[in-house]
Amino acid sequence: MKNNKKIMSDMVAVARPKKKTITKPEVPVVVHKQSTRSERYHDPQEEEVDEIIENSPRTFVQEPPRVGCALWFTGIICLGLLALVIGGVIARTEVVVTPQQYTGTVDIATTLTQTNTQGAIRFYTATQSFSDKQVIPTQTVVARESRATGTVRFYNSLGQSKTIPAKTIIKSSTATGVMVAYQTKTAITVPPAKNKQPGQKDVGIIAVDVGAQANIGLNDFVLANPLPGILIRSVTEMTGGAQGSDKIADPVLVASARETLGQNLSITEEMVQRLKEELPKDMIVLPITFADTVPVITLESNHEDGVHVVARKAVTIIMVKRGDLARLIGDRLNAPKGELLTISSLDGLSIASGALASPQDIPQTITIRITGTANIMGAIETYNVPVNLKGLSRVEARNAVLARPEVASVDIHMTPFWRRILPLDAEKISVTVTNP
Repeated sequence: MKNNKKIMSDMVAVARPKKKTITKPEVPVVVHKQSTRSERYHDPQEEEVDEIIENSPRTFVQEPPRVGCALWFTGIICLGLLALVIGGVIARTEVVVTPQQYTGTVDIATTLTQTNTQGAIRFYTATQSFSDKQVIPTQTVVARESRATGTVRFYNSLGQSKTIPAKTIIKSSTATGVMVAYQTKTAITVPPAKNKQPGQKDVGIIAVDVGAQANIGLNDFVLANPLPGILIRSVTEMTGGAQGSDKIADPVLVASARETLGQNLSITEEMVQRLKEELPKDMIVLPITFADTVPVITLESNHEDGVHVVARKAVTIIMVKRGDLARLIGDRLNAPKGELLTISSLDGLSIASGALASPQDIPQTITIRITGTANIMGAIETYNVPVNLKGLSRVEARNAVLARPEVASVDIHMTPFWRRILPLDAEKISVTVTNP
């Protein structure tokens, strides 16, 4: 029995945790037992165990102060506030928009005009002049006073003849922009236009004033008193004007320079491409080009180093606004009315034009036919998107962008990742348009 008591005592000692304890004097403990079924069956060993427990010294565990929960809760609040502050400072939103796309085969005949005409597309022009020159040394000679002379041609686009009296004053500009006056030597009658071709009549002219300033190359002229339907162009250069001493270049060298420049100056595709690169981004160049085939050669004698023989050629390209061309094609591809559309290029399309005028006479209207596979897409105007989206939730912002008919899809990427509201500062919202 004693051995059993020792064993039970050891078991009780092992069962208790080893904590920091304070032992107090023995205090009688009253154990209130509830009546259980086990009391009906008396077990002597259970009485011995109860006696050991009742007689063992009582211990009390000293618990630390309960401040851990409060510190933990305060830490969570601080971290949350810190996250809000950091999130507001580094908040960024990228809105990635994919435009609607329409593709199909078209066959369109339309008329382009140089002015705003209802129902027609306006075309625009860009002209670039290219030049080359040779300098011919001169020698000073004493020349008699004389007036420059030459021949001009009058064009009449009206349906009735026009009479031009003798000594009619016409004017033209020099290379330096100075206007020089001439007069017709005789009276002429310019026949009316026939079969859409203007009537023509040549006449000799002479400068009003003496001097070399009236020696100009091929050029256009205007009437001092304009007449409707009359156009004047030189047939020959104006030569022979002199006053006092003048600088004269060797005519053989001048003739050689003319021939060389006329053969060598040509407008290349590289020149045209440089002109296209300088155009506004909202323009698209049509495959219609007006280019001088023969250079215009002029003599510039007002230079200290000699006479400059200058050859010039001009090229003019035709262009339309991307949106105008896209809307024309969009009508054939059943794109929604009022939707902003654009076209990236003319790849897949063929544009043919009817008979065109000479490079100097760009017509008021051009008829073209567009055939092939067209690919147009919605034009996304991104400048006002951030202002309209600031402060919205991700879902609200997405729905607002998708409400535009020119938008096919939208993705919204927010930084930091836990944000759900777009920044209130529109400058922190960027918009990127991707190709479909």
